[in-house]
Amino acid sequence: MHRTISLSEYVKKRNGVALGAPGSMSNMFKRSLGASSFYLFWQYWNPIWGYYLSRKIMKPLSQLSNDEIQEDQVTANGI
Repeated sequence: MHRTISLSEYVKKRNGVALGAPGSMSNMFKRSLGASSFYLFWQYWNPIWGYYLSRKIMKPLSQLSNDEIQEDQVTANGI
């Protein structure tokens, strides 16, 4: 079972400092602009966007697609 983390926990995990803490903005810039790939750049650049994108868009879409796949399998098997 996965534990859902809060926004502040997610930001601390991504940027190394708590949301709104002194140095959080400069830490975000250092990590994102010093990233070795675009993937890492984007993870550090905007952790708040990433948090809501994963929780409000990607998770519901993955659940929807899993439900549709299961329905297709049931229909194909004649159950």
